[in-house]
Amino acid sequence: MTNQVQRFLSPAYSILLGGLKHSGKTSVGQQLSSMLKADWVDLDDVITKTYLGRTGDTIPDGVFPPRHMVSTLGAEGFQALEAEVLHGFLAQKSEQADDRMPDAGLQLLSLGGGTLSNPRIHSTITTYKPGILFIDGDEEVLYGRIRDGGLPAFLEGDDPRERWSRIYARRRRDARRLADMIIEVKDESIDDIVQKCLITLEEYIHGRK
Repeated sequence: MTNQVQRFLSPAYSILLGGLKHSGKTSVGQQLSSMLKADWVDLDDVITKTYLGRTGDTIPDGVFPPRHMVSTLGAEGFQALEAEVLHGFLAQKSEQADDRMPDAGLQLLSLGGGTLSNPRIHSTITTYKPGILFIDGDEEVLYGRIRDGGLPAFLEGDDPRERWSRIYARRRRDARRLADMIIEVKDESIDDIVQKCLITLEEYIHGRK
């Protein structure tokens, strides 16, 4: 299965791996990239490097980088930077394909938890048409993981569970609208989620033939 997926998607193709916070995007992306011999990039890491390079700012120890950037740039400023970085990656991949560069292989890009709710990315998705694979995690399971790790700033307040429910519903709705592939998971291991992803990728490939 991995060879078939790799052969079909290798011509400078990009898969965007979406999912809400603690859905396993990073771990799944790393394992999939190894199995498919693909490049793997975490979008938040690139956004952070871009932000630090432009501003000369520093991120305090123990602070989640996107949270710090939202606090300094504002939500709209962060979304603009996120969309710009995503556009740059997909544009570069498209140029490599057009130039038939020999190293232009499959690219897996793990998105931020709210990327697929960012309206600024829509034109980029329309232009470059990457495959979008959404890990659709269970609301209660994800909240438990978030709670156990310490509630982030966006859930602070009198009723963090209700706040999470609203965020979950909105982001899940937006992601499912954009996704080409959806993996529904509850509390499976990363290995099991990776296998689901491979099966879904194979089905997606057959559907595009």
